[in-house]
Amino acid sequence: MASLRQLFTLEGRVSRGAYLRVGLALMALKYALEALAMRLVLDARWTPLDYFWPSYSLKASKLQAAPDAFLLALGRGRCPSCGSGRP
Repeated sequence: MASLRQLFTLEGRVSRGAYLRVGLALMALKYALEALAMRLVLDARWTPLDYFWPSYSLKASKLQAAPDAFLLALGRGRCPSCGSGRP
């Protein structure tokens, strides 16, 4: 298994399998955190279909009562490197 240094720096090599496993684990963690936030803030169920479906119109009914700060936080989570100065 690749070390964290290998996975999160531009130095060294990472096997395809390790890259895939870490990517899937991070995706599952992000989904779980967003689903928990939706449950706690909006008392709404956030399904994997909601997470992966690109159409905002299907998500709008769940997000219409969301506070602006919550929507900004969700948007920031969609683009983790936005605003950090890194591409």
